[in-house]
Amino acid sequence: MINLGNNKGFTILELLVVVAVIGVLAAVSVMAFTGLQRRANESAAATAIENAAKKLDVYKVTNRFYPNSLNDAEVQDYNSTSYQYTLRNDGLYYCLTATTSKTSMFGNSISTEPERGGCPGHGVDGVPPVYNLATNPSMEYGNLGANGWSFIAATSYAGNINSVKPMLGSKSAEIKVTTTTSAESYLVANVAVPKAGTYYVKASVYKSSASATRSGGTCTGGGKDMMISAAPNVTYGCYDTALSAWRQVKASVVAPSAGVIQVRFYPPISGTSTMYVDGLMVSDSDSNYADGNTNGWIWTGEVDNSTSVGLALP
Repeated sequence: MINLGNNKGFTILELLVVVAVIGVLAAVSVMAFTGLQRRANESAAATAIENAAKKLDVYKVTNRFYPNSLNDAEVQDYNSTSYQYTLRNDGLYYCLTATTSKTSMFGNSISTEPERGGCPGHGVDGVPPVYNLATNPSMEYGNLGANGWSFIAATSYAGNINSVKPMLGSKSAEIKVTTTTSAESYLVANVAVPKAGTYYVKASVYKSSASATRSGGTCTGGGKDMMISAAPNVTYGCYDTALSAWRQVKASVVAPSAGVIQVRFYPPISGTSTMYVDGLMVSDSDSNYADGNTNGWIWTGEVDNSTSVGLALP
């Protein structure tokens, strides 16, 4: 007869070791597969850039300039690959991003080799870009009364754009209070929004005094410092109490449809003081300030006088 009495099974420790080894092998396999998949996606996106570049060059030979859109050169999205295209320098330069399964590569009319990442102003690896919808957001272009900005002033107030105290670039908006008054005065930016939804508004403000704020809002003492209107919805943003330093004021508003959001900045109403405003950001993404002068961002039109687009800043 066969004696089974001396046969031994695995101990708990041995089983744990086996499970651990299997887990390590599985993790290594997943990492190896992920790496292979990423490289395959990079290769596919790079090939898409190279194929599109050939068609764009053929179009330029025939028409002297690169096309206004990829469709004009018969370049279209396909399978899991999508394109983003920016044309610059009067049709003599382009930048092209191709994304395959959330893996992006980019190239341009100067570079011959596709690179990892995306062009300025483009989404990367499936993350879409965000827009700053404010035009002339850091006051670098023109004067008040143009470019979406204006100043509604009583006789005891003065407003202009100058280089006295900029936070960004070389200029900011300056509002001077010369005497106590109850008359309504404010700096205003009219910002076009393309659709209904929640929009986040941020700006930097410098105040030289803690004089009383306008009534009718929700700030300290029932005042209002920044008012955002997307009719019929109105919200308020309040400055903190710090003086003689740049501070951010922010709020959000729900726009019921495409149209215009009006952003008003109210100076103090008593004494003599000065307020400066700079760096306006209006976006459907709650991200930090950026414009076309920010690394990785571009202007959608005229420099310092158009909306801008790029990846959200942390």
